[in-house]
Amino acid sequence: MKTTKNHNIMKKLLVTLLLVSRLSFSQETEIPLDEKINKSLDSLSKIYKKKVYSFGYVSYEGVKKTHIRYIENGKNIKKIIKVEFVGLPKKDDE
Repeated sequence: MKTTKNHNIMKKLLVTLLLVSRLSFSQETEIPLDEKINKSLDSLSKIYKKKVYSFGYVSYEGVKKTHIRYIENGKNIKKIIKVEFVGLPKKDDE
């Protein structure tokens, strides 16, 4: 009889611990999208020493070009910062 009672107590304790840990980890605050974007723009501004106001990429026929945009001498400048080859077929090892 004692082992069954201890077993039930252990089950309840385990379920309680799982429930508490699940609730505590699920309530992490998520950073809003605009804050994430602002952090990215600030980081790019520091790296390129320009006030970056936009970034993005264009992918066409297996080539992905990532760019930033900033204003210099009153002109809108678009600078490609990265070029990647994506979606190329893999060579078969013979």
